[in-house]
Amino acid sequence: MCLNNSGWLITKLILAILHTATLVPGHSVNISPLALGQLDRITALSEGSDQVVHLHLKDRDWLINTGKLSQWQRLTEPYLRTQGVNRLDELILCEAPPHETEVLNQVNSEFQVAKFFPFWPRQPEAQTEGIRVEQFNPSTNAAAQADLVEIYSSDQTARDETSAGGLPISAILVHLGRFRILILPNVTEASLTALRCDHVDVVYCGRLRSRRFPRRLVIAKLTPSVLVLNGTKPEIIANSEESRSSPKCFYLKQEGAITTALLNNDLAIRSYRGTELCLRSLSR
Repeated sequence: MCLNNSGWLITKLILAILHTATLVPGHSVNISPLALGQLDRITALSEGSDQVVHLHLKDRDWLINTGKLSQWQRLTEPYLRTQGVNRLDELILCEAPPHETEVLNQVNSEFQVAKFFPFWPRQPEAQTEGIRVEQFNPSTNAAAQADLVEIYSSDQTARDETSAGGLPISAILVHLGRFRILILPNVTEASLTALRCDHVDVVYCGRLRSRRFPRRLVIAKLTPSVLVLNGTKPEIIANSEESRSSPKCFYLKQEGAITTALLNNDLAIRSYRGTELCLRSLSR
């Protein structure tokens, strides 16, 4: 009886310590150490098959997709808090989030969203009841930063981040200094073939829409140095067969959040678990 009671007491003590540890700020955050500074950076969060990406460029913050409501509450919202973000300059929705009105209402209530970029052709009042949408006023500052983010819709027309439209988003091109980072919300051979974009340095690959990852097409089309993948079985198999060849692959499900940051004119790619790669500006 004493042994059983002692075991029960020790178990309770361990659980109490674990619960206490979870209350410590920053005990476990879905973030790369590179994102702790105020560097211009791109961070993809590890949220299953949904691609949620945070852009911090020139002291402005964009969020690409929100993920499911449970993912928002458990990962995305705490991550943004750790970054000191209390306002989003733009929320870009490549796909309608599940229970979109509920998710968007919560996002807007917790973070002042200055502008929504919806992928579906509806009026803002109809799609987000109760959400206040403010449009940016043209300014010199906005005009100077317009070329930092280019959005490609399904008609393959490149637009800057301040333009509007209701066509599905096929790609988002981000400029970090002299480097080019491409974000693909969905990866299909058809969308890659139709994409009008040349060499990029890093490709963030979103949801895989087929059973086979088109690795050779991605390399031939974009010639990247780094691929950031979700880490699904088709992606791992396709890249393990040619693991010795370029590009270097990072897997979100294995490495956690992946951050690409501009560091002293070089491009640093680092995962939450510490895997790091640096692309030198002089070698480009």
